[in-house]
Amino acid sequence: METTTYYIIIAAIMLCLEALYIPLGKKLGIGADVNHRSSHKARTLTCGGYIFYVAALLCAFLYPSPANYSIVKMLVCGGILFLISLADDIKEVSPVTRLICHTAVAAVIFFPVAQEGHFDIFLILMICSVGCINGFNFMDGINGMMGLYSVVTLSSIYYLYSSSPHTPLLSLYMPYIATLIIASIVFCFFNFRKKALFFSGDVGSIVLGFFIAVFITHYIITTAEASSIVILIVYAVDTSLTIIQRLFMGANILTPHRLHLYQALTNKKGLQHRTVSLYYATAQLLINIGYFLTSKDYKWTYTIIITMIVASVYFILKRNISPRNKISQDKQ
Repeated sequence: METTTYYIIIAAIMLCLEALYIPLGKKLGIGADVNHRSSHKARTLTCGGYIFYVAALLCAFLYPSPANYSIVKMLVCGGILFLISLADDIKEVSPVTRLICHTAVAAVIFFPVAQEGHFDIFLILMICSVGCINGFNFMDGINGMMGLYSVVTLSSIYYLYSSSPHTPLLSLYMPYIATLIIASIVFCFFNFRKKALFFSGDVGSIVLGFFIAVFITHYIITTAEASSIVILIVYAVDTSLTIIQRLFMGANILTPHRLHLYQALTNKKGLQHRTVSLYYATAQLLINIGYFLTSKDYKWTYTIIITMIVASVYFILKRNISPRNKISQDKQ
């Protein structure tokens, strides 16, 4: 099967699967109810993000590439996250149980690094991967946010892979990255609307965050270019600084809340979901283009400067939107 034909078939299959899921999901009653932590105003079908894991499986079975232990391990670990996240979407699973599962999966993926004696790097990769997995989950709260941001992120990772000296492992990951880009575009067709047809659910955001963590960390391991983490900096800053804020407030960081900047922009500032999603995706796209154009000698300088700028924007907007006396209600 030619590559172009493969991608056309993949896009068609995923469009059909997502369309068929809508009546099935409604019949099964798989929906997200409105509560004081949610940003939507009506009960909406969820778990539409199941397509991301299905896309990876389709790639494994349909794309003409040799079998590889790392790919099999990624798919098995992704399947474990898929099942635990699906269970959490249908019937809530303890946050501690989920975190243990995320940590165990990350440990399996990067165990070869520990076997080589690099325990410090192993620990860093573990923390960053679990952070990426949960970061994508935390940031998946408004229409279009995860879909658009994932298209930008995955496309950027694909560019990094294609512009680097090809190693066997990176070359094997590339069709999976391309397939997930298509899956993200298909998901946007159903989610990037004024009234989304469905949400991703943990089954989508957790699994997609896991795949992206695998792709970017393996790129860093292969090229030793850790500054490339900047291609996730918008999500990283919003997630990490909001966690720090909640820690200072004495809140449980594993429970749902509405303190992220994107939530403040939609729930308190009144901006449309799609507008905020476009802001985030566009900001990350411009940052990534700047990184690609920056000389190798100055990539770390660029990353540090961009991190400081994004963090400053976060603090300025957060201070103007959510004065201190108005956020105590979100403490729990």
